[in-house]
Amino acid sequence: MELYNLIAAWVGWPVVVAVMLAGGLYAGWALNNRIESLKETNEKLSKELTAYKQSESSFVLPREAYGIQVSYPTMNQQVSQSFEVKGTFRELPEGFEIWTSTFWGQGRENKYWPQEPASILGNTWSSQVNFVDPGRRPILVFVVGKYGKALMHYFKKAGEESKYWAAITELPGDVVLCASIEVNVA
Repeated sequence: MELYNLIAAWVGWPVVVAVMLAGGLYAGWALNNRIESLKETNEKLSKELTAYKQSESSFVLPREAYGIQVSYPTMNQQVSQSFEVKGTFRELPEGFEIWTSTFWGQGRENKYWPQEPASILGNTWSSQVNFVDPGRRPILVFVVGKYGKALMHYFKKAGEESKYWAAITELPGDVVLCASIEVNVA
């Protein structure tokens, strides 16, 4: 307080009050501009995120959101080497597909052999699955986005052209495992 009294004695109280008011007004103006700038940035980012969600086919939901169920075959059912897998789903975003895959995995080594993109009718799906060897075999059901579709369609095309079906060992981030069953292949 002594400092204010000293300054006031030297220049007068009206000057001290005017400087304090001007400083407060400037600080308020600067803070308000910063808040408005942050609001504009937040609004812009929100619009960009909305546009990305609407246009980008690789926006992946948690696996539970798709509600993928396998209705046929049932777990451990005996099947032929070629058969149709059927099921239901709750949600499938535009640009996504449902794919079945056979699988072999041991430790860190996983091998996937995508089968066919599922045919969709309402909230049901079906896909042809083919096994080469008999035995207890897993079937995986994936929801597949833009990058996964490119990989799986390439896998199918390359296999058909070369007659060699090299397994896929790593899947892109927009391939979501949603269901799996094991069957006994006769």
